[in-house]
Amino acid sequence: MAGRIKGITVEIGGDTTKLSKALEGVNKNIKNTQTQLKDVEKLLKLDPTNTELLSQKQRLLADAVSSTSDKLETLKKASEQAAKTKDNYDAWKAKYDPIKQKIGETETKMKELKEQAKTADEQLSKGEISQEKYDALQREIKETTDELTSLKESAKAVSDEFGNPISPQQYDSLQREIVETQQELQNLQREAENSRTALVKIGEAGATMEKVGDKISGAGEKLLPLTAGITALGTMAVKTTADFDAVMSKVSAISGATGEDLDALRAKAREMGSQTKFSASEAGEALNFMAMAGWKTEDMLGGIEGIMNLAAASGEDLATTSDIVTDALTALGMSADDSAHFADILAAVSSNANTNVSLMGESFKYVAPVAGAMGASAEDLSIALGLMANSGIKGSQAGNSLKNALVNLTKPTKQQTAAMQQLGFISTETIQKIDFEKVEKAEKAVESATYSLDNAQIKLNDAITKYGENSTQAQLASNKYEEAQKKLIDAQ
Repeated sequence: MAGRIKGITVEIGGDTTKLSKALEGVNKNIKNTQTQLKDVEKLLKLDPTNTELLSQKQRLLADAVSSTSDKLETLKKASEQAAKTKDNYDAWKAKYDPIKQKIGETETKMKELKEQAKTADEQLSKGEISQEKYDALQREIKETTDELTSLKESAKAVSDEFGNPISPQQYDSLQREIVETQQELQNLQREAENSRTALVKIGEAGATMEKVGDKISGAGEKLLPLTAGITALGTMAVKTTADFDAVMSKVSAISGATGEDLDALRAKAREMGSQTKFSASEAGEALNFMAMAGWKTEDMLGGIEGIMNLAAASGEDLATTSDIVTDALTALGMSADDSAHFADILAAVSSNANTNVSLMGESFKYVAPVAGAMGASAEDLSIALGLMANSGIKGSQAGNSLKNALVNLTKPTKQQTAAMQQLGFISTETIQKIDFEKVEKAEKAVESATYSLDNAQIKLNDAITKYGENSTQAQLASNKYEEAQKKLIDAQ
């Protein structure tokens, strides 16, 4: 999500700064808290009634709620400011772009002058250049430095004049970030309340147990509070079972699995829930994304373990990780049998490059369909995205940039064609066989489907926020979201 607000500049506490920079601290706190929560959840699976662990979980959830509330407040302030200035964007751009272009030209010139200056001292001592030429170079460097400083001041003045406006696309992205952060906050608050209730019930049950040991007489009366506590815990267990059944019903509806196939999927989800830090319901959600990608029962049974290991190692959400892997495999023309191998590739890139699984997923969303059509391997594509990440180009920006580079290889300009022919990359016969119209049409279809999926996500979040997760409106929005997902998969 953080990639959406990249480049948005706002005034925070009287200082003009990048919104992503202003949120850097709170995002770090949220990530650290989530990591600790996952560790506590893993321990709670082994000892569900451990009050010390439940208390620790309660404290961590309170921290997460506080940090997420701070983030939401910052985003809302930024939105209020952006709403006042977004209409100034076109006027600002018309005045700012010429200055920005001039800054780029001047920076290029400065770089060339500094390269010359590196050898000028040595050349002067050897008599290879005159003192007059050396002094002229130093003057030019000084004048160019002053010019660059003046241009940057002018650019800042223009931005200040128009209130640092953001583009309509950036404004929409900011609204999406707010909606998703609101949903995340509501989920955390609901989880905190459930955790508090469980802790209270277990505490009540424990206190009653002590009384039973002291006063065995009148056991019928003494056991009443204990019975209530056990009933409450039983209710929680029933709810957990109901949640799991609901998830697996969805898997059955989408995949068409019934009878023995569905039983096998249920058993696998439970197995993964007992062997990993994720619950059986979360494993079911991962299966749901596989089903939406068109995977059959055997594919899901064989592929889920690699995906869950990747999610556990990366710290990413399990359902999101499943979505990333299934979409990328489809786009690259790989099969479900390759899921474990592909998960290993993502894990390797995430640990050896300046990126993570979530950002890689964003990149694959844009570049994988084109790369897959060109026969690129997952290894080569991941290495390229990892190298780009190390240069600060990540997420959707990396995916779009690499996609455009690949498209230029298939539909090059005359100069690009000449260069590739000279390097032996292609021949004239190759160029003549490529159906450029088909490639372009396929790219537009993927872009359109991706945009529709993003909009469906926003509407789903809105419906859940306004009417509740189990409302008719939320269910309709969820159906639309699933349809949009299938259309994107088809387009890819």
